[in-house]
Amino acid sequence: MSAYLQVKAAEYTLLINSGDIRDVMTNRDGNAVVECPGHRVWRGQTLPVVDFSEVLGADLAPRPVAVVLEDPDHGTIVLDVDGAGPMLRLENALFRPLPPLPSILGQAFDGLLVEGDGRAGVLRLRRGAVFTLLSSGAKE
Repeated sequence: MSAYLQVKAAEYTLLINSGDIRDVMTNRDGNAVVECPGHRVWRGQTLPVVDFSEVLGADLAPRPVAVVLEDPDHGTIVLDVDGAGPMLRLENALFRPLPPLPSILGQAFDGLLVEGDGRAGVLRLRRGAVFTLLSSGAKE
């Protein structure tokens, strides 16, 4: 069983493994100190920012929530999203393989949580995927 933070980005509901999350904060003036475009200061560190809603097709706009993600192989980044919560504990067996998806979605996600009535519901973010998208030139 793993713990996940449910977030909203563009039209998608996503799950982020809680082991990758260092902080969740609102993007209000006191919390979002911008040193230069595409970066934000968090606990004294200047971190790259990925507007994940924009990467997934939403218009460029301020996002109300920032999730700080850390990966031992890639470092720390800020992921701006449209909403966050709740935390969920889920068995891995609940996730289904993804159907064929456009390349960015196929790269970013590794599982689909299906609703009780069989409808596709929530996408699980592949661990390290945001860092891969960032290094491959996805929108920042």
